[in-house]
Amino acid sequence: MTALFSLQCGTIKVEQGKTSLVFQLSAEYARQNPTQKVIVIDMCPQANVSSSLLVNTFSNFPGEKIVSDASKIDTKKKMKSFEPNVCGYLLSRLDRDESLKGTINWNQFLIQASVFNKFVPDNLRLLCGDIYLEVLSKRLEQERQLVPTRYDNPWRRVTLFMKDFIEFISSSNKQVFHMFFIDTNPSFSIYTEMAITGARRMVVPFTQDDFSVSAIKSMLYSVYGFTSEDSERLEGLKESQYFWLAEKYGISPPKLHLFINNRATFYGTKAAAAFAAIGNEVSASLLKVYIKSQDIFETASELSSLDLIMDINKFKMRYLIDCCDFQSTIVLSLHNGCPFSQIDPGSHTIYGSSITISKTNLEDCKYAILKIVKLL
Repeated sequence: MTALFSLQCGTIKVEQGKTSLVFQLSAEYARQNPTQKVIVIDMCPQANVSSSLLVNTFSNFPGEKIVSDASKIDTKKKMKSFEPNVCGYLLSRLDRDESLKGTINWNQFLIQASVFNKFVPDNLRLLCGDIYLEVLSKRLEQERQLVPTRYDNPWRRVTLFMKDFIEFISSSNKQVFHMFFIDTNPSFSIYTEMAITGARRMVVPFTQDDFSVSAIKSMLYSVYGFTSEDSERLEGLKESQYFWLAEKYGISPPKLHLFINNRATFYGTKAAAAFAAIGNEVSASLLKVYIKSQDIFETASELSSLDLIMDINKFKMRYLIDCCDFQSTIVLSLHNGCPFSQIDPGSHTIYGSSITISKTNLEDCKYAILKIVKLL
């Protein structure tokens, strides 16, 4: 079976825990679905999710070095000189050598993460991140701004690079269900636009502060052109914005699938009052957007009976979930490249310092990820 379902996780604000969520969700989804192929696409120049997935648990090398080593796998005989990472793929698309067109198998850009990390399921593949993505973005934007011709629309062609990759990987083995997780950069750069274009559904994590509310409003405008206020300044700038150009050139943005109230403090089974208050404000703002523009929200799910939601509580049930603070457990998890499901409670060592992972927090972390995975 061919599945072109992809999930993009990101916001227009840093420190939302998006990379941690991509790491945990992709690993847990792969563990629960061993017959499916799970693909993680790292579209962030920091390559943090790649560092965690490729941590070499058989030696003491840090994840950053493994990302570098993984990108040096000899592929010259098969793929000219393109490295097996996101920049290698993008450079292959920019190459003007006509003899290469249609000859490169894009599956060769993927890395089997379990070769480097024994804690990661065998069915998880990675399009590795690259710290030079920011540098390459200038070349990508230059290509995208070329003058259109009757036979070529550079803005559309370049913006669709990641969507093309996802569709190629999915169609290369139609007997296998493919699930894609895309980690993006917080800034709304060209590679963020490419990642968003490649996704079918978007998961948006946010933290408990007023800045997150503003960041979500910024995302709604940048991706969908939705604004709660009339502004002559915005009107004058819209023709250079992603949402306007995407509509002009026939590109559909992803549907809003889920908002994660991340790093919440819980008392019992409910988020603490301050954390819940921010979640309620986000929900109220999003409900207004939903009522005006339901088409930008994902409704094709097992919860589709809640279509045409007018009540904030029902809206929160469908589109918002609280996620606990992972505390020291996430630090250990990312350091060792070890998903929550593979961690044991008790004493552990990070850079020579001893830390203790409590059984209670570990179980809370596992439960939080399991809840989100069920909603994917």
